[in-house]
Amino acid sequence: MMTTQDTRWRGIDCPDRAEEERLALEARFGWVEVLLAIGSLILLLTFCGVLAAQGSPEIELQCPPGTPVASGSTVSNTGPSIVQGKGYYLTVRVVNVGTAPLTMPDHGSIATWSNCVSIWYHLSPPAWTTTLAPGEWQEFSIGWQPNSPGAWDITYELVNNDTTGNESPYVVSFTGNAVDSDVGVAPTLRVLKQPIGGLTSTALYQQPTVEALDASGSRDTSFNGPVTVSMFGGAGATGQLGGTLTVNAVNGLASFTDLVGTQTDSLYAMYNLKFSTSGYSDAHSQAFMLWNFTTVPGGPIGGGGGSGSGSGGGGGGGGGCVAAQSSLSIAMLAGLTAILIFTRRRRLARR
Repeated sequence: MMTTQDTRWRGIDCPDRAEEERLALEARFGWVEVLLAIGSLILLLTFCGVLAAQGSPEIELQCPPGTPVASGSTVSNTGPSIVQGKGYYLTVRVVNVGTAPLTMPDHGSIATWSNCVSIWYHLSPPAWTTTLAPGEWQEFSIGWQPNSPGAWDITYELVNNDTTGNESPYVVSFTGNAVDSDVGVAPTLRVLKQPIGGLTSTALYQQPTVEALDASGSRDTSFNGPVTVSMFGGAGATGQLGGTLTVNAVNGLASFTDLVGTQTDSLYAMYNLKFSTSGYSDAHSQAFMLWNFTTVPGGPIGGGGGSGSGSGGGGGGGGGCVAAQSSLSIAMLAGLTAILIFTRRRRLARR
């Protein structure tokens, strides 16, 4: 026969004992639930942060390539320009430094200009791409021809889907100063044979020849001094000129024979040569192009990596997706665990 003591021990007719068991179980699971709830909140916030980063394109213009130019600023290191039918070029790189695709309807437009007779674009192959994955970039060159001596300026705008920082349109101004002619105040140097470019790190396809002019504008056959050449413009600091940079004129003519142009910034870039000597005004050449098919940074558009897998080249667009999926899985697991424990508590409360 069951005694009263047995009945109380089994909790059948002893509500005090059952309540003690319930409170003990609640105390045991309470701290676990609190910790899991805090962990779930942290993971969910992390996941939301990853999603926010994943969804943010960020445009950046660079001129020269590798040197960021903020929207609303001015590029003034354009070098001297000559008013004599010559074209000058600057290479501009558009980079997506964000974590979502950057879209642009076209290569932008010239909003305003002054003292420029013509402005045009040269696009690096392939043709302009309207969407850049994270880490990718593409380039184009802005060309100008001064209309008259004095200051000139160009304002460029590029519409895009970057909604932060007031960067759509992205606005950059280019300024410089034009001089009347490559033939300055006599006596002066004048480019007799213009350079023609070619592949980077190889000799120019056509080597330049310079003549010295006297005060009357005729060739100064008595000049046999040194003439030095340098290169400016193009894609930036890595543009270099090699070979024999100083040659002695013979009867007023200075002929260069082994000039080599090198640039590693871009698929192509436009440059000009400047010729100098003591006692004569400088002369500037027409623009010429240097192509680089070997050392341009990788990427399908010329940029820094793939766009989808999250593995492989730097800047690929898939890495953020992988991180987001991992955070989501962990957050969901933590949330389910918290729900199960909450359900367990409810069951204990009903006992």
